[in-house]
Amino acid sequence: MNRRFTTSHIITAADLPDQYRLLTRAEAAQLFQRSQSTLSAWIGDGRLPVVRIGRRVQIRLSTFRDYLDALNPHTAQPEPDNLATVIDRYLTINGTAELLGIHRNTVSLLIRDGGLASVPFGRNRYVPVRALTDLIDSCTTPATTGPLAGLPV
Repeated sequence: MNRRFTTSHIITAADLPDQYRLLTRAEAAQLFQRSQSTLSAWIGDGRLPVVRIGRRVQIRLSTFRDYLDALNPHTAQPEPDNLATVIDRYLTINGTAELLGIHRNTVSLLIRDGGLASVPFGRNRYVPVRALTDLIDSCTTPATTGPLAGLPV
């Protein structure tokens, strides 16, 4: 079956599940209600899993919920998996850059170097959500200590 690519296949970063939405250190520090230096120490100690793309270090939005769930396992609530509803969609180059917190030229370099797949449509290129999630997963450094690594606090 030949599926046609239309603009209805394009989504924004807000449509992705929390596990693929990334926060800067400043945003994560505000969410955790800790200073950026404390957050940097947690990252350095291996307490928080991070996503490293180039020189940028970012934290998944879902890490905050996972951290609280690890500290209070009796209150853990499973998150609905809405990735299946957007996995066959596409992001613009600008939307991909916004989500990853990098410049659109860096996204173009990732595409050119083969680190990120894209689909041409007219004069534009679009990034499949599946390729973006694969990139984020491959750039993730897991927690090695603390509650997110399954170890006691």
